[in-house]
Amino acid sequence: MTRDPNPSPTLARLARDIAGDSGGDAIEDELLLWLGGSPRFRVFVEANRDKIRKKLRTAGDPDALRDVRAELFAARLLLAERRVELAFEAYGTRRPGPDFTVTFRGTRTFNLEVTRLRREPSAAGLATT
Repeated sequence: MTRDPNPSPTLARLARDIAGDSGGDAIEDELLLWLGGSPRFRVFVEANRDKIRKKLRTAGDPDALRDVRAELFAARLLLAERRVELAFEAYGTRRPGPDFTVTFRGTRTFNLEVTRLRREPSAAGLATT
């Protein structure tokens, strides 16, 4: 993924603020690309800036960082559909709950938990299929 040589200063600042030093340039570049490609995702990120920043900065290892990335990717995909409204961790971060509360067409609401599939390494250290 390549960085846009002339990103909007506002979007660059938002991506840098959220990513901080959590995952290096890769997560910042990806956020910048997603923010520039979707006004609805940008509004979602701005509204949930503190939660997202905390999740990225407290991700203790690369797998945890990939888990947060998967949540953000899912949000981006869901928000591509104009009939979807999305609430991030609506039950609060201190209580166990789903990642998202999704409202479809203003009437149908459901909870969504994003889970990244992981493969257990085999005895030789290679992932099994």
